Amino acid sequence: MYDLTALKGSTKGRVFATTSQSGGPDGLKCDSAGNVWVCEDEGLLVFNPKGQRRTTIVLPESPSNCAFAHQGSTLFVNAKTSVYAVTDYQAI
Repeated sequence: MYDLTALKGSTKGRVFATTSQSGGPDGLKCDSAGNVWVCEDEGLLVFNPKGQRRTTIVLPESPSNCAFAHQGSTLFVNAKTSVYAVTDYQAI
């Protein structure tokens, strides 16, 4: 994560969040509450706006990307052979 300024460009580089050691993060999205949803080998990781892990949603396959739809009420997650729909994610 970096601070961006018009005069200096990017400054103060720092780690926002840490994922597992098994693989790196792939696709990610932010929801309306500022949570960051990250696809990686372990599953779908959810971080709060401060970078603290809230939960991990384990799927049958490693996810690669995700997208919010239906005014944010559904999170679609694609994996190697499937597409998953997470519909009750706001309870997380």
